[in-house]
Amino acid sequence: TANLIIPIGLALAASIGQDIVTVGLLLAAACSMGMMLPVSTPPNAIAYVSGFDIDWIVNSVAVSPTE
Repeated sequence: TANLIIPIGLALAASIGQDIVTVGLLLAAACSMGMMLPVSTPPNAIAYVSGFDIDWIVNSVAVSPTE
């Protein structure tokens, strides 16, 4: 995502006279936060679109009881 969006964003920022460092940092932060979305990767997108309730799987793995 960053490989595509950052060069385009920097070119647009330079063409309208904005500071490219600030725009670059904002774009990098926005691209890195994509992992928090439920469809951030293709396998997650397939699981999300399927409608299968995966919350119980995520919760059982993430919050497994210790013995």
